[in-house]
Amino acid sequence: LTPLSLLLTLHLTTIAGTEAAAAFGLVTGVGALCALFANPLGGRLSDRTVARFGRRRTWILTGGISGGLVVGALGFTTEVWQVAIVWGLVQTLFNFQQAATSALLADQVPVHRRGTVSGFVGLGAALGPLLGLTAMSLITDRTTQWLTLTVVAIMLAVVAVLLIKGPQHRREGHEGPTFVEFLKT
Repeated sequence: LTPLSLLLTLHLTTIAGTEAAAAFGLVTGVGALCALFANPLGGRLSDRTVARFGRRRTWILTGGISGGLVVGALGFTTEVWQVAIVWGLVQTLFNFQQAATSALLADQVPVHRRGTVSGFVGLGAALGPLLGLTAMSLITDRTTQWLTLTVVAIMLAVVAVLLIKGPQHRREGHEGPTFVEFLKT
């Protein structure tokens, strides 16, 4: 998200000029509010998904592809209110993806290996922003930067689901989350 936050800042500076700091606060506040609700909701839906593709892989792919496409749309916004709405949608979609990704640790990693795997995940979280900022600094055209982030987000989601073993989650006598379960989230 660091390269995305940098592009968001530059985009708001172009749109809002001297009011960019206030616009950034508004936009990131909307995004944080969306993320606050989207992550637990995404986790609950992921836990209860009975799709043939797998309960985690379904949301990793859906969140990654749709989030990536919405990131691309963010580069074409022209007003602060548009940026706020689209940023909220970006946060919602990527938090759905993140909730499913986080649950993989408990689903697929034996207890005695979780510390090691968590360490590698943390390493990736530390190196990702560095690599992302480096890549973005090599691209000077703003539209190309947005489209690059779109393509990278989609590619990473596809690669992730290809690498993750995702058996179908079956729950006997249950078709998936009910509307009441959804509301309980």
